[in-house]
Amino acid sequence: MDYFKHYLELEPTYTQYLMSVVSLPWSLKIIYGIIADNIPICGSRRKSYIIINGILQYLSMFVLALGLLEGAVPITCTLVLNSISGAFIDVVVDALMVVQSRLDPEKGSENLQSF
Repeated sequence: MDYFKHYLELEPTYTQYLMSVVSLPWSLKIIYGIIADNIPICGSRRKSYIIINGILQYLSMFVLALGLLEGAVPITCTLVLNSISGAFIDVVVDALMVVQSRLDPEKGSENLQSF
């Protein structure tokens, strides 16, 4: 948000609109869960999604850090990609927590929450 305000010198209303677009992928988490549970990649339903989305998240932030993009729209699109990747990883990790908690019915995932 500060980047939009200070460096791109955008109006607050337009900045808020762009930040709303960047936050939108977090509301679609149920779709990411359905995809991860039903479409395996290379025989894996979870590990491959964590790797792919981790790489996408790294690359999107790396491009922004290098300053290769100019203008609000390309930067917003890159932030949306980063947000999608982060939300997807969050869903997959939550699914892994559920699986692990079912393996230990006595304590559930109490030990995993500290990680």
